[in-house]
Amino acid sequence: MIVERNALVEIAPGDVVVDGECGTHAFMYRGEGLAVLREAFGREGIAAKIHHQPLRNHQSLSEYVWGTHYLPPHQQTPILEAITIQNLCAIHGLAPRVYGLALWRDRYGRCRPVQVTDDMGHCNTRKPTRVVSDLHAQLVELGGRLGFIPNWNDGYVAHVVGGKWVDFQSFFFAPDYEPRLMARFWAGTMFGDRPYQQVLSGSSMPTCRVDMTARIADLGLDALDFTPRTVCDIGCSGGQFLNYLTQRYGARGTGYDLERVVNAAREYSVYAGAWNVDYVAADLRQPDTVTGAYDLVLFLSMAHHVGFPAYVLRAARKRLIVEVIDDQQQQAREWLAGEFSIVREHRSFDYKRLVLHAERCEGAV
Repeated sequence: MIVERNALVEIAPGDVVVDGECGTHAFMYRGEGLAVLREAFGREGIAAKIHHQPLRNHQSLSEYVWGTHYLPPHQQTPILEAITIQNLCAIHGLAPRVYGLALWRDRYGRCRPVQVTDDMGHCNTRKPTRVVSDLHAQLVELGGRLGFIPNWNDGYVAHVVGGKWVDFQSFFFAPDYEPRLMARFWAGTMFGDRPYQQVLSGSSMPTCRVDMTARIADLGLDALDFTPRTVCDIGCSGGQFLNYLTQRYGARGTGYDLERVVNAAREYSVYAGAWNVDYVAADLRQPDTVTGAYDLVLFLSMAHHVGFPAYVLRAARKRLIVEVIDDQQQQAREWLAGEFSIVREHRSFDYKRLVLHAERCEGAV
């Protein structure tokens, strides 16, 4: 479900914050080593949650268990499953978000999983247990709606930091979570009479309009001549381009689309392990809808819906890939002229529409 990163957090052994920050299974780190992670994930306001238990020889992150390792297997949660559930809860404001996993190599050469997570500050151990119970009740309610099973509530106040639940060991997906997820995804990303983007993994839908694996290759996204650190898909639909690009290139992604669409895409990205993707609900017909600048911007088959907005050009710091219908070809070229030079063009294999790969001209702002 997640592509493992190779980044190692260089933390001086013994540099551990223990004042309420060293738990049974992990400790929080806020030292100089975070600079590596800020750069890798493009995030500020993060902390490193480092697990005490090291990886065994040749053990992958997908095999690692979050929690008490001596418990029976049915009471142990794989770390990827636990973090995925945590990120579902983060969507609803009940947990800090985890942007990805890294590794910390200690002085003995042993590697430990590192969660790159929102920094919720220090734990207040004097909070009333009612706070824990109330938040746990919300998790139970959300789990019933989405399809996951929270752990028991033992009233331990350290489960909650900064008003959010931080301990997801012994949380599990219900057996029917994936079909329920996919039902929400297909309903949210419906375009006309059927879903638009086929998913890259999981339960496929034969009636989808777009084969995403073929589209990725056709657009050359699998063989870019540079490594984007930030990517943006304007009119992102189900977010499959973003899921692919963030995991292949280690980029931070941002997708813009209608609210019902991004809600569905956001949950699927979490399940797919594309945790470093943000989604913004937007009316793309309005000016100045897209903010920020990105190394790579996709604007595919959107111009006949929203025109040629200036915000698309401003958003593309380096590369812009545009797809247009036939009667918009000249307008697209004129729109790009002056700020971008076309470095590649071809016809898309499915819709036979013009695809332009444009590079920002040196000195153009």
